[in-house]
Amino acid sequence: MLYLLLLTAIQFQPAMQSAGKIEKEVLKMIANPEFEDGFWGIAVYSPLRDKMIVSHHENKNFRPASNMKIVTTLVAFEHLGPSYSFETAFFYRGTLQNGVLDGDLVVQGFGDPSFSGHYSDGTTHTRELIQQLVQRIKDHGIHEIRGEIIALENFFDDRAIQTSWEWDDCGTYYGTPVSALSLNDGWVDIRVETDSMAVPRMNFFPEATGDVFVFFEEDLSKLTESHEEPDVLRQWGTNNFTLKGRWLPCASFELSRSVWDPALQYVQVVKRALEEEGVQVHGTSRVVDQLPQAELVYLFSHDSPSLSELAKVLMKESQNHYADCFIKTTAKRITGEGSFENGAMLSEALIQKALENMPWDKQKQGFNMKDGSGLSTHNAVQPIQLAALLNRGLSAPYWRQWLKSMPIMGVDGTLKRRGSKDGRTKGRVWAKTGYIFRSRALSGYLETLDGEPLVFSILANNYSCPTRRINQVQDNICSLLMTLKANRKVKNSPERFQLSRYLIP
Repeated sequence: MLYLLLLTAIQFQPAMQSAGKIEKEVLKMIANPEFEDGFWGIAVYSPLRDKMIVSHHENKNFRPASNMKIVTTLVAFEHLGPSYSFETAFFYRGTLQNGVLDGDLVVQGFGDPSFSGHYSDGTTHTRELIQQLVQRIKDHGIHEIRGEIIALENFFDDRAIQTSWEWDDCGTYYGTPVSALSLNDGWVDIRVETDSMAVPRMNFFPEATGDVFVFFEEDLSKLTESHEEPDVLRQWGTNNFTLKGRWLPCASFELSRSVWDPALQYVQVVKRALEEEGVQVHGTSRVVDQLPQAELVYLFSHDSPSLSELAKVLMKESQNHYADCFIKTTAKRITGEGSFENGAMLSEALIQKALENMPWDKQKQGFNMKDGSGLSTHNAVQPIQLAALLNRGLSAPYWRQWLKSMPIMGVDGTLKRRGSKDGRTKGRVWAKTGYIFRSRALSGYLETLDGEPLVFSILANNYSCPTRRINQVQDNICSLLMTLKANRKVKNSPERFQLSRYLIP
């Protein structure tokens, strides 16, 4: 019986291969005629050998899509640190006596993207977080506000929407205006229900004061005769929503859309919640970019979970709003200006530092960063630059927290349904995905069957084949790389099996 078990194990153990043979196989995969109108860029590096294993167009510029989040998150880890917490501060101005605030309640955001229940495993809803805030305000003795609820919005620059974002992306849940003060991910959650005649009714959360979310129906006949998928579109510059597509009778549909002004949404929602809890608010809600600091009396702050915890949401869920807040917050804290431009300056400097000790020619040009999320089609990065950054992350003091943020192939995040058919990659590839139109990216780490950690970046641009085919090739390349045969140096390294020891329970 033991002989049969050993024989079976040997039969299913893939043949381990040399680096040269693996590179030939990889180049053969991407030479398929169905990919001939697109471009591939590949960089695979072995930290233990200090050499490239596979390279193809590694110095060419590619649209990275959400692989830009690798840059963004590493920059935040590098400059802010894994324990950094984002603050939202509450002040009042005027006088507070006998429970009456004769003045304004002021809220100032410092970049926290996480005041939301979307990523709390169902344990906390955004509504509960808002109620907790209201209770803290009441605990400070405020039971009536004779002034306004004011959002002080000046931590980031005034460019809430990157000018190179696609028009169609603005208004979607992944095209959220970037604000230093936001709740519910800068989204409004919408539930549409239709009656027996397919007449729709819309409910919004979180509820805000006034007629904030108004929708305009199209001709009702279009809502039943159209062949388009049902959708809700936000009109530019407003929180007005329009129904599109075909709506069936007695149906329900849920989605999220970004709000036009997240800071305004925040104070409007707080105002309504205060009123529902019996706190009378005489004034309105509004956003300002400056107030005399001497007039503000500090009440309390709400602090986010640590940056390393938020990084798990950013990377595993590919959360654009988190990424854009990360890069602007880092820029503000380090350079004094919370802008994409200053975030790009910090990012380029980190890339150059990461490239310094790598065994290849140093490429000084090419990197272009327009946002932190990768939504812009004007972003450009080279596979070799991503590989260098990933290698730096693997050896940084924060490497454990950094690796924990990565999606795991076949297990969670955006890689939950990805993996090679042979099952080899499940749980042994830790990588970030990326997608915008005709741009697909996968970059991260894997561990070979011999326990050797590899850093890789596999980018594809301008292809016309189905994106699932690009996914399959990327996953199969990862599977092939896992058969890299360890040399003597690798076999004798104490860092062998380092990834699986730490990341596999």
